[in-house]
Amino acid sequence: MEKEKFIYERKSTVKGREDKTVAYVVQIPYYEHDGNSKKRKQYVRNFKVSDYITAATALKAAARERDRMIPLLKGIQEIRYDSAMDYTADEILSLLPAGMRIVILAEMEKKHENIAYENHTVQELFDLIPAHYSRRKRTYRHMGFQYKIYIQEKYADKLITEITVADVLDSLKSCASVCTREYTSKLKSLWGKIFGVAQMLGIPVTDWSKIVDLPSSDKHTQRSLTEQNITEEDFQKFCGFMAEYGNYAPIQKKAIFRRDIVLLMIRFMRITGIRLAEARTINRSNITFRTVTIDGKDGTQTSTEVAEVRIETEMGSNLH
Repeated sequence: MEKEKFIYERKSTVKGREDKTVAYVVQIPYYEHDGNSKKRKQYVRNFKVSDYITAATALKAAARERDRMIPLLKGIQEIRYDSAMDYTADEILSLLPAGMRIVILAEMEKKHENIAYENHTVQELFDLIPAHYSRRKRTYRHMGFQYKIYIQEKYADKLITEITVADVLDSLKSCASVCTREYTSKLKSLWGKIFGVAQMLGIPVTDWSKIVDLPSSDKHTQRSLTEQNITEEDFQKFCGFMAEYGNYAPIQKKAIFRRDIVLLMIRFMRITGIRLAEARTINRSNITFRTVTIDGKDGTQTSTEVAEVRIETEMGSNLH
């Protein structure tokens, strides 16, 4: 790779793949002053190639992090760095006072009226998103799923300059009719990236995603048993099959334990509606048992033990 100051390649340690780059490491030295003494420290952050579409995208993300941190660290130690900061026009504008930003945007609009530009379709701009936005692979897969359902069929072949605020709102309404508000907001963000790429290419368009409000949604993530896609009878049959899965011998205690844990997790998820990523992180400290008293219609009282489960994180989250 072309040498980047404060950025180092980390190679694979797997035999036969020693030349493969697995990560780019931002490593910036600085001194922390404590009274009359000072301690040498380093700012370190890893950017794994597997988290990005290409190695070049991971390197770009690392370079942007380096350029973001250098001005902050200059307050601690004067670091000399002559390379130009690679900021986008939007990032530079966001640092300016509101009045100056409005004037600059107005001048940019005037120039767009006289400067020729190459127009692009919505599909072409969507395909260019990875080249302009650094995101994880999982995020791009999710974007592709939303794009295919709510944007591609109606708007893929339309020029971005022909997209109206009504088109964006209609797309969001289609999503809100079957999805939660949180999911719809992600579609709105996707529209914002499509318009953002167009603006980076010099196409004079208005980002309608910043103008429209999210349509209301009556959908909720929690579903009742009657809304499940399997009947209770079929579910119990499935659990009965799972209880005998593997036909393990009594001595295979480890395999039996794992099978029983998976079955209990499936039952628990069906009853509570929590997701697999949440269920996989539950341990004994998350469960509290207590006894409650229930009043019967005939005036009698019965006691029963209940369990309260506290969900604090999920598999794959930053807290886990």
